[in-house]
Amino acid sequence: MRPLFTLAVSALLLTSACKSSTASEKHPEIEKFLTSYFATWSKGDIDAYGRHFSDKATITLIEKGSVRWVLPLDRFLDTQRRAVASEKMVERMTSFVADVDEEAASATVQWVLEKKNSKSTGVDRFILFKDFNGDWLIQSLVFYGD
Repeated sequence: MRPLFTLAVSALLLTSACKSSTASEKHPEIEKFLTSYFATWSKGDIDAYGRHFSDKATITLIEKGSVRWVLPLDRFLDTQRRAVASEKMVERMTSFVADVDEEAASATVQWVLEKKNSKSTGVDRFILFKDFNGDWLIQSLVFYGD
């Protein structure tokens, strides 16, 4: 009876410990990477923003239940240069969840985009991997507005 009780208590403690941790507590390196990703875009530094991506990354926009476009990195960065040059915008992460191992990660990020007279929200879904230097890079980004 005692081993069963010990097992039940251990399972309960493990479950409550897992539920009480936030994504940033579990994955501070992912939070740091994502914070930098949003900050460089908001500053209009598309060269620094682009360094968050793998050279072979693909970026997909989903809109109204269908894929609007899929772009390779170079074409996507061109669209972002034009976007940030056209008006002042700030995009910030409001929350995220991540699944991480030693080689790769998936992250789902809720964000808010603030323009002069408007705010919009949406989701970015990332597939990340660690390069030879141990730095995280985006291999795939799928995003959509709420």
